[in-house]
Amino acid sequence: MRTDPATGLLPLFALLAMGLTGCAHASFSSYRCDWLPESGAEPTAPATRPALAPINPDFARLRPFRSYVQILDVGPYEEHFSVWYSCIEPNVREFTARRGNGDRIVVVPGNGAWGGLAVRDSEPAPIPRRVRELANAVLAEVRRHVPDARNLRIAYG
Repeated sequence: MRTDPATGLLPLFALLAMGLTGCAHASFSSYRCDWLPESGAEPTAPATRPALAPINPDFARLRPFRSYVQILDVGPYEEHFSVWYSCIEPNVREFTARRGNGDRIVVVPGNGAWGGLAVRDSEPAPIPRRVRELANAVLAEVRRHVPDARNLRIAYG
């Protein structure tokens, strides 16, 4: 297939024209375009800021253009479950469950999705014996909040 090189330049010309228009009209732009100086003045260099000292000396070893995370808090140990059910349309919801004070079980709902994102194409693995009581508490929580839920399935992990 052959293309005309002039048509490939058309978007570039349109972008350039919009940029020049934006710099020429102060109402279009709240800043001065230094790359198109007025009255032949030399473009001014941007002001430089002094480098900030790292908060922690270990941070000085971090490399630019990388993603780093910092753990700020570690909560209680919790078991994670996913529950699929139908109520008008397919739904999936994440839950965590743990033992609270005494024999009380604490169930905390998390993220969820519905529609095509909530369709599970296979049966989840059986729930391990050691977390079955927590899984039953999660299912009870779902039934309490969504009494019309059908076809409940739960996965551990």
